[in-house]
Amino acid sequence: MIDSYINKIIFVDKPFLQKLKYLSEIDYQQFMSPNIDTQIITLPMSPDETKQLVSYIDLSDIRPGNVLLKQSYTGSFITIDKFSEDIVFQKFGLFVQLSIALGAKEVTVDSVEDVKLDSDDSKRFKADISGENLAGKAQANVSSNKSSSVSDIKKSIMKMGTKAQGSEPDFEEADRIMSQYGLEKDSLFSDVYNMRRNLKNTLETHNIELDFSNDLKKAFDSSLSASISVMSRIYEGSASFESVKSSMNNIKSATKLNITVTF
Repeated sequence: MIDSYINKIIFVDKPFLQKLKYLSEIDYQQFMSPNIDTQIITLPMSPDETKQLVSYIDLSDIRPGNVLLKQSYTGSFITIDKFSEDIVFQKFGLFVQLSIALGAKEVTVDSVEDVKLDSDDSKRFKADISGENLAGKAQANVSSNKSSSVSDIKKSIMKMGTKAQGSEPDFEEADRIMSQYGLEKDSLFSDVYNMRRNLKNTLETHNIELDFSNDLKKAFDSSLSASISVMSRIYEGSASFESVKSSMNNIKSATKLNITVTF
């Protein structure tokens, strides 16, 4: 039901589509023709269709007005509010796995930074989906909770680190990791892999910056923003959609990790 190239899923229901088509045939046609990496699913689904979806989507996330993004390396789909944090832990975890396979003694996170997205990107994410402002008190609570959450995430990331005895590279295991997760074209992984391949000049320390700005730009592209803008005309006020809208509006920066690998 979901092709391998699909990275975004938008759930709507029949009343939404009927109302959208009534309001604007042009908006309806544009909404139903998103980017090739996006699939629109109309609810309710048949039991067989639901059964196919739950293998990589949490059943509780299948509801009108919700938007899911594919996890980068597992093929499962998660809600927008979890994506930014999830990709950091997943990508770093795979980098650690590969480093250990290549014989690393230690992988440490030296620092965590927030990289502000380009102003054009921030405006694009927020364009036409702001809706009515919440009450000042509610806004303050949301901001406070978000700041607390970001701080907790940073603390968790800084605690990440791995030590091992160190060994000669196990290229068979490294090749398995690279192939299984499709890492061959990602320079973060291929660079350290190729440097460890040079057995005449053994790599001892590797310092890298892992910037997630491009990952966010790819996930939250202009097509998704346009789709959410259309959805806001009808789903405004629904719990599922408000969570999606709030998550999009909060995309102001990406995480950057400074990492040291010791062999």
